[in-house]
Amino acid sequence: MLDDIQLAVDIPGKNIDYDFYRQTTQDILHSFVNFFNQNVMKLERVVPAFVETLCHFIKEIKEKAIAQTGVGALKHFLQASGEKLSPESWDEISEQICDLFEATTPKSLLTASAKEAEAFNEDSCYTQCIVQLLLIQCVQEVTQQFYGHISEQNLNSFLEALDKSNQFAQTFN
Repeated sequence: MLDDIQLAVDIPGKNIDYDFYRQTTQDILHSFVNFFNQNVMKLERVVPAFVETLCHFIKEIKEKAIAQTGVGALKHFLQASGEKLSPESWDEISEQICDLFEATTPKSLLTASAKEAEAFNEDSCYTQCIVQLLLIQCVQEVTQQFYGHISEQNLNSFLEALDKSNQFAQTFN
């Protein structure tokens, strides 16, 4: 379903009802997150795959409101279930979030060549900037809430991802 939404909103030049897709995405993700939150102990072994799916969706979507909905769903899931997650799940989730930071760094802002400048997509870049800001907030809130449940290694991974994001912003500015 998420792939279908992504494909529908990424078609260039098509008149899209973004509110419909945003609301549909919100409803789908809300249902999935609630289901996982209610059954997290039974579904522990598939939690990393669920988070990976959320992260993949956030990486690929180019529409900011829908990407915001995806990050919000990720944050809500972690805040509601973080205490129940095993260290192994936190390891995989930490890796996914760090990969999401890397994938959504708006590197096209530092475009060097004319050919790359032609391929610049302002909407995609703007969405990546929004996702970066939301991820920073998500990591801050989740690490504060579950500081005792997240390993030192995962905290260091988050710090490294935050540092890379900061370095990118400083280079750009």
